[in-house]
Amino acid sequence: MKKIRTVIIILMLVFGMILNTSAFPGEDQTRAEGRGVTAVEFAQGFIDEYEPDKHLIAGESINIYNDNDMVIGFCIDLLKDGEPSGYVVIKLTEEGPIVEEFAVEEGTPNLYDSITSKAPVSRSVAMNAEKKLYGFGPTEYVVPMQESGETVYIDYTGEKLSEKDYGEKVEFFYEVQGITAEERSVEKGLTYACEAVLGNADAESADAFTGAYVDGYDVICTRNEFLTNKGETTSSNFLRGYAKGKIYDDDTFIKMGKYACAPVAMTNLASYFLSNGYPMAFIRSSEWETFNRFWTLSETVVIGVSGNTQYGGTAIVKQADALKAYFKERGYSVTVSEFPSTTASPFKSHLKTNNPCLFDYITYFNGKKSGHTVFVMGYIETTKSDYLYVADGWNSSGRYLNISSSFMSTSGRSVHMNTAPSSYK
Repeated sequence: MKKIRTVIIILMLVFGMILNTSAFPGEDQTRAEGRGVTAVEFAQGFIDEYEPDKHLIAGESINIYNDNDMVIGFCIDLLKDGEPSGYVVIKLTEEGPIVEEFAVEEGTPNLYDSITSKAPVSRSVAMNAEKKLYGFGPTEYVVPMQESGETVYIDYTGEKLSEKDYGEKVEFFYEVQGITAEERSVEKGLTYACEAVLGNADAESADAFTGAYVDGYDVICTRNEFLTNKGETTSSNFLRGYAKGKIYDDDTFIKMGKYACAPVAMTNLASYFLSNGYPMAFIRSSEWETFNRFWTLSETVVIGVSGNTQYGGTAIVKQADALKAYFKERGYSVTVSEFPSTTASPFKSHLKTNNPCLFDYITYFNGKKSGHTVFVMGYIETTKSDYLYVADGWNSSGRYLNISSSFMSTSGRSVHMNTAPSSYK
């Protein structure tokens, strides 16, 4: 079996990725550069570069989760004439996706199949389980399974661990590595906004997972629902000219083959500026090109594919730099301010000075831990709850987000345009 560590192969991986992103038949170069790549395409580009004579095919992609149930990578099959011939493990990092390990050898299964083949549970349980891996450290992987109504974890030796045993093993690893709980929290590092892919579980499992946290979909309501539940309004403010801009939703981009909530939110923010005196805020007046540029600048990663649509996740820590870079390219000077946003208060001063905002929240979406990013156009404080008026990325009109809800974590940022409004250049 052939395994190579990350530090040796990063440069090759980057080259392989460039080959992939520029090789889409029938697409112009602008669209190809902004399209992104799936985990399978990423693995194919790497293995074609590293082992070009073996003619291996990248197959199924299996999600890898951390102990916070966030997607941190993928394990992709390598096939030769349809038979298992190794795997590629891709991890998501602040510098972008990297190959952490890989194996190339005839008859070598992927990590999931290798572990489940040793599992001390019935074959029917293993076959019916959702394919997923949990990982900590460079090469420590386990497969979660259900046995007698309890979750157990199977490691690479075939050992069966209880949830308690697995938790203690993870804690011991981080203790030895000197990694604190704060550094591992969902508020640090790569917290991904990617609800469209991860929000997928039945109602029964959602009740078991969510506990004290609000469901990510239920936190947003229509105007009628807002009026019914809001109580007496005590204060409010909206962006000047917020109604001029077009609101873009998932349908706009899904039909073009891509969706990720953060690039949609940033496109809606740019649409606000476009309609209020900044005609260069869109690239060639195209929402598609604008969305694609935000996708690229924010280093959005494709984490799933459904039909002909790629679904992406965007690291929250990447959004501010993406906004700065985008508007600089468009010829505008902006100031992006980051702020904690557990209440409506931080938005008040920014919205009063007509600085459009983004709001990120981490919680459960139908039982799966994930995150979502929305464009904020206003706030309403009431005697019952406080609300943000948002473009939620799912609807083509404004909705009301209850910011008084119990989230796991939240964050926000505003964009101040330093350049005065002008006519077309």
